[in-house]
Amino acid sequence: MLSYEIFQELVALLLDMPRRPAAASCSNCGRSDFSTQESNFTRRLCFSCRGTGHATTACPQYPSFGRIGHRGSGPWSRPNADQGSLSICQLCGVQGHTAGECTNSSRWKCVKCGQTGHIAAACPNRLCSDEDLGSAPSQHYTGSQQTDDGFHPGPHQNAPRDSYSSQEAGSTDAETSQPKNKRGQPNPNALIMDLLSRAKAMCASENYTDAISLLTEAISIEPAVAELYASRGIAHANLKNYTNALGDFQSAMIKDESTITSEILIWISRCRLHLGSHSTALLAVRDALAMDPQNEDGHTLMKRIRELGNHQDVYKTACSRNQWRTARTAYESCLSVYVEEDGDFPIELRCWGITLRVAEGDWDKAMEAIDHLMIRNPKNIQLMVIRSQVLFLTARLSQAFTQISAAAKLDPDDKQAQALRVRVKGIIRFKEEGDDHHRQGRSSSALDCWNSALELIGEKEEESNGGLIRALFLQLRATTRLQLEQYLEGVKDINTALGLEPASARAYAIRGRLNAGLELYETAVEDFARALEFGGESLDEQEMLDFEAERDDLEKKAQDERAKEKDYYQILGLSHKCTTAEIRKAYRTYSLKYHPDKGGIAEKFNLVSEAYSILSNITSRRDYDIKLKRSTRSTRKRNSQNRKQSSNA
Repeated sequence: MLSYEIFQELVALLLDMPRRPAAASCSNCGRSDFSTQESNFTRRLCFSCRGTGHATTACPQYPSFGRIGHRGSGPWSRPNADQGSLSICQLCGVQGHTAGECTNSSRWKCVKCGQTGHIAAACPNRLCSDEDLGSAPSQHYTGSQQTDDGFHPGPHQNAPRDSYSSQEAGSTDAETSQPKNKRGQPNPNALIMDLLSRAKAMCASENYTDAISLLTEAISIEPAVAELYASRGIAHANLKNYTNALGDFQSAMIKDESTITSEILIWISRCRLHLGSHSTALLAVRDALAMDPQNEDGHTLMKRIRELGNHQDVYKTACSRNQWRTARTAYESCLSVYVEEDGDFPIELRCWGITLRVAEGDWDKAMEAIDHLMIRNPKNIQLMVIRSQVLFLTARLSQAFTQISAAAKLDPDDKQAQALRVRVKGIIRFKEEGDDHHRQGRSSSALDCWNSALELIGEKEEESNGGLIRALFLQLRATTRLQLEQYLEGVKDINTALGLEPASARAYAIRGRLNAGLELYETAVEDFARALEFGGESLDEQEMLDFEAERDDLEKKAQDERAKEKDYYQILGLSHKCTTAEIRKAYRTYSLKYHPDKGGIAEKFNLVSEAYSILSNITSRRDYDIKLKRSTRSTRKRNSQNRKQSSNA
């Protein structure tokens, strides 16, 4: 015989203690569509009168029993003796004691099976059906109301309903109540199947946009069908919306992995390939061939991906070695692979083309290509950095700084963007300081600024040896050297600048002035003629007039130079009484200074060689001395006549 305390504890554990909902069946009544906390309300046991059909706190005989805040409160508080004498035991039917005090276990009758000797809570036969419960409305309780004892008898959510309406039920109820297939996926209804078949028909007729609309509508109705996502992914891939396609394929894989066929894997591989992910595309096509080794499309795609990988390796190796022709060939081979796939080129590959344009110094096409890409991808950090670099190398400093600042703001952790921003900002500062020194007449300080700027710009081959920005600062330094009468160094700078920017009218004009300082008047005239030729678009009318005036003045000087005998002693920096040893020493000095292979001036080197060939030979030197004396006398006579004519006038 169980003691009273053990009996109370047993009943509490079975009935009143909150339990975890059972997934398979109700632990109270045994129904497979009931949870434990949703047990039949009509079978609840009152601990006050031991009756059924109501809770302890709702007992009509002992309304204050078990209420929180009363003396003796709690579900196990016993009624007073006088109350117990009035009660009738609901277990054995004898008056004078309550069910909790009943010791006549042999007379206990189970309300479930009708047998005696046990109560319903301990009934070995827990299979209760609708026939056992009767047809009382309360036996099919579906409310969500709260009773006085704090019990929340929720509805039997997993129980089958009399009618189904997806519009009335919530999304969670709809998903949990709909029938499942063998793979655990919901079986699409007729509407979904109709939309899917129509979408496939549109895909067959290459009407992918309308197919995507139908599939999107179907997904909004039934978001758990994996085939809808897979079909929409294929439609997106045909429209070259590769990112959206990969998203749909991923959703289909999450919903049901069995929908990912070898065909889908090949589509995934193509999408990854066109997005520039060569390695992941290779993995996807390998999975497709593992699933279907006889797939011809898979073998063809595998071959192309491997070819692409080889071309990419050649390109990267060639760029690291500054072999730009080889890199160009590898780049064009990569393009041919994508042309065979009939898809768009990935952004990374297009950036390679721009990099080659920069290295080759093709600035117009490089700028055109990067602007075209920026229209479709305005927030791409890689494109923003490349565009900033092109603007910087083409000497558009303010635009370059604005662009690279925007890129650094979008991605503060991008090291390439931060380094380029520091570089551009430094060049702007050196130019402002150099211009200020030049205006103030401090040529030496300006020269220091130009030197610092050129050092920061550098001569990298991948940047076409500094580009137009280096040509600009070389012109500025050559102009400063002209003011400092460093003509030879200035000519070297301007020749380098013309190698970077061959059509610069101002560079030719600067070189003409430097050659005039070296008394190479005929060469200077040629330089100004080229400046006028290239300056039609870049120079204004006043500059053109100034260049023409300088050219005319240099032509007069060149004519006078041709009429005058060349002074070889002056060319070698010697006196007329110099020795043969001094002539040889002067020749060695000036030939090294003006040798073209050493960065010198070819015209000056030719004059030095000519002077040495005449003066180093005794006979030719004697004849030259006689000729020079006659020329000097005639020149003096002509000058004196000119002075007399001018004085008479």
